[in-house]
Amino acid sequence: MAESEEFVSNIRIDIGGSQQKDLVSDVIRLAVEDSIENPSMFHLVLADKDSKWIDSSLLNPEVGGDIKIYLGYIDSTVEPLFVGKIVALNPDFPTGGFQTLDVQGYDRSFFLQKTHSLKDNSNVQNGKDASTLVTKIAGANGLSPKIDSEAGFTWADVVLVSPDESDYSVLRRVADMASLEFFVRDRNLTLRKPNYGDTAATLEWGKEILSMSFRMSTGKAVKKSIVRAYNPKDKSTYSSEKNTGESGTFSGTIASKYVASSNFDSLILEQDLVFSNKTDVDKLAGALLDRANNSFVEGRCEIIGDAEIRAGRSVVINGAGKRFSGKYYIKSAKHSVGKEGYLLNLELRSMVTQNV
Repeated sequence: MAESEEFVSNIRIDIGGSQQKDLVSDVIRLAVEDSIENPSMFHLVLADKDSKWIDSSLLNPEVGGDIKIYLGYIDSTVEPLFVGKIVALNPDFPTGGFQTLDVQGYDRSFFLQKTHSLKDNSNVQNGKDASTLVTKIAGANGLSPKIDSEAGFTWADVVLVSPDESDYSVLRRVADMASLEFFVRDRNLTLRKPNYGDTAATLEWGKEILSMSFRMSTGKAVKKSIVRAYNPKDKSTYSSEKNTGESGTFSGTIASKYVASSNFDSLILEQDLVFSNKTDVDKLAGALLDRANNSFVEGRCEIIGDAEIRAGRSVVINGAGKRFSGKYYIKSAKHSVGKEGYLLNLELRSMVTQNV
C-alpha cells in the first residue's frame, strides 16, 4: 500500500478515460522518464495482494485505452505527464514479503518502431517539403502533426533505407538531418528545432538542487564539418563546410570554437551523398556539427519533483563554479515517487562552456 494519504494525492492515473483510484492506492513506486531523444516511458510497481491486479483486464499490454499519469501536488496538476500504452507486466512472487506487479509502458512514439507507413517515396515531386512526409506518418498512426515552420529538407532527399523501414527510423533520420528533434506527447507528433529559449526554472546548488555532477569533454567535439554530395539527375555537385552549428540562446564558448586552438584538426567528413539541392547539404553540415558538439558539457542533478520541468526545456544552473554554471538543455527528466517522496532527476547537456 502507499505510504500515506499525501503520497496518494500526488498521483493520478487514468486508464481508458476513467480515473483509477483503487490502482493508485496500491502504488508502491512510480517513475516516469520523459525524453526528447528516446520514447518516454513509465515504470509502476503495485502491491498485488490476492492477485488483485495480475489478471485485471485494465492492465492488458497494448490493449484498451491510453494510460495517463499525472504527478504533482494537491490541486497542482492539469496536464498529464505521460500518455501512452502498457507494454509489459512483470509479477513477482517472493519467498518472503508480499506479491507485487511491475507495470511498464511507453508513449506512442515507441509504437512507430512497429509501423511502416512509407513503402516508397518515388511518387513524390522533387522539392516537396519533408513536412508532408511527417504529416503522412502522423495520419497513418492516428497522430496530429505539429511541425516547426523551419522543418527543412525535401522529401526527395529522405531516401528510404528499405521498403520496410519503420516510421520511427524515418522520423529519426529526418530530425537528425536538420538538427531537429521529434517526440510524441499524447497524440501529437512534434518535429521542431530545440527550444533552448524555453527556460523552465533557475536552480541553485544547496537550495533547489539536492545533488549534481558534470562532465566537460572534448573527446567528441569537432572544429568543423564538411559535406560533399551530388545530384544524379542533373549531375550537379554540392559542398558545404561549417564551423558553427545552431547555438540557440546559449551564451559562452561554443564547443567548436573552444577546440579551435587545439593541435588536432578534428572534423566530420561526409561525402558521396545523394542530395537534390545545396540548401539541404548546408543543413546537414550544420546538423552534423550540432550533434557532435551539443554534449560538450553534460550534467546530472536531483531536485524536488516538479511536473512543469520536462525534457525539451532548459534550466539555469547556479553554484557550479564559473565553468559549469549556466543554461542547460534537458534531454531527459525522470520523475519518481516512492518512500523518499517526489523527486526529479535531470539529464542535461550544453554545447558551450563559460569563459574562465
